[in-house]
Amino acid sequence: NEVYWIVNGDSNNLASYQTDDNNNGGQHIANYITGDSNTVKHTQRGSGDHDGFIAIDGDSNDVELSQRGNSDEQYADIVVDGDGHTVDVYQRYADHTANIDITNGGGAYTLDLEQTASSDKTYSLTGICTNGSGCSVSVTQN
Repeated sequence: NEVYWIVNGDSNNLASYQTDDNNNGGQHIANYITGDSNTVKHTQRGSGDHDGFIAIDGDSNDVELSQRGNSDEQYADIVVDGDGHTVDVYQRYADHTANIDITNGGGAYTLDLEQTASSDKTYSLTGICTNGSGCSVSVTQN
């Protein structure tokens, strides 16, 4: 199990949680944050591989990544650029992958990605929100 936090900014709130690794080769969390007032909660549970990563460059972002299950692999790579994004990813069983890259180009994203099936689900999203009212994306794969 490994956890890295490199935080540069004020009033950031990070919480990491990892539990058992009965397969002895999993769990990894890395949070790189530059900016102020960001909230990140990153939870990984169950045995087997989990990775993570979250890199935020901006202020007032709220990201929660939760990976759980007792199957091997589950990977997520979230990059948030800009201010005011809300990203919530939940992966449950099997070989899930998620790559997300979100940028505030005048508006913030609200993203909810849920992959809960016991078979391989892969998702990648890259976006620039230019809508001043914000952009919303919701994806569910079961």
